[in-house]
Amino acid sequence: MKITNQERTKKGQTLLEIIAVLVIIGAILAAVIPAVTASTDNGRVSSAVSAIRTIQSAAVGYYNDNGGSYASLSIANLAAKYLPAGFTGTSANPWDGNITVAENGSISNQYVLTMTSVPATAQTPLTIALQNSSISTNYNATNNTFTATLS
Repeated sequence: MKITNQERTKKGQTLLEIIAVLVIIGAILAAVIPAVTASTDNGRVSSAVSAIRTIQSAAVGYYNDNGGSYASLSIANLAAKYLPAGFTGTSANPWDGNITVAENGSISNQYVLTMTSVPATAQTPLTIALQNSSISTNYNATNNTFTATLS
């Protein structure tokens, strides 16, 4: 029995059809991956802002309990009494860096919060999210450090 070309093509896909499907899948992935990445970045910025707000609230309690002073302020001191259980400088940083707080040596009623490993793409969203409060911000692109001075 002789097999015709028409019968052969019914059995499987041609190389051209497989390539077309791969191109379509690639185009879909090219559209979806940036959206997922942007969503992840937005989530990290929201998490960082939440951590900063939590530390800010804890620092107010610390300041009031210490006679209006931020002397010896640290994450460890805040965690002992003012922060939620399990809140640490590394667990609260969504970029797997560290968060530190310390009294601002030059101005006694201010303290400085520093987040390490913050990517440059997060600087503007963090600054915008914190602009309506008594927080001044700075970003050091050399070492990916975001600093907020709070009072």
